[in-house]
Amino acid sequence: MSKELQVIQEEIRDSELIVEGEGDAKSYYIQGIFMQSEKMLGNQRRYPKPVLQEAVNDYTTHYIGRNRGYGELGHPSSPQINLERVCVLTQEIKEDGNNFIGKAKVVEDLPYGKIVKTFLKEGVKLGVSSRGIGHVKNSVVQNGFRLKAAIDVVADPSAPDAYVDCLVENKIWIEDETGVLVEKLVDEVKSRRNTKANRAEALSKFFAALRG
Repeated sequence: MSKELQVIQEEIRDSELIVEGEGDAKSYYIQGIFMQSEKMLGNQRRYPKPVLQEAVNDYTTHYIGRNRGYGELGHPSSPQINLERVCVLTQEIKEDGNNFIGKAKVVEDLPYGKIVKTFLKEGVKLGVSSRGIGHVKNSVVQNGFRLKAAIDVVADPSAPDAYVDCLVENKIWIEDETGVLVEKLVDEVKSRRNTKANRAEALSKFFAALRG
């Protein structure tokens, strides 16, 4: 049975630049709060701590542990990773109270990594945005939320009105039995639902007529 999931993104302001090494061995990192639980965030959503704990543990095992903690530049609307836009690799995420502190290395040999590095060297303030898929009910992210990018790098999130709506309103993502995510238009899905509902209603009336 397929599952319908939404793309869920959150911006976090408290990140900082770290430079390690010297000369040609110098590396750039973004470190700070990547995710927060048990508080209403800027997009009016709250993450229960157990939901984030499970998502972070899964992401650490299947992504960070395999050197696949990719993060893109900008606000992708898809849960799929576009390798051409990758700019950072998340190295770790650690729980600290209700916060989840992370560290991500800027991949400066990649085109978008070079852009991020240049901004950081020029003192431009950059923010981070987590990206995952799941369900939201009554402003609370439900069990089963999964991270797809621990962080993406975004422009200064101190001006949240400049961002697009982080919940994709006109699209949903269908996860089939094999775990493959397929983008569908909401109207298309609603149409299929209505067709099934109409058929069910017609059959119900038909059998009721037979019994009567």
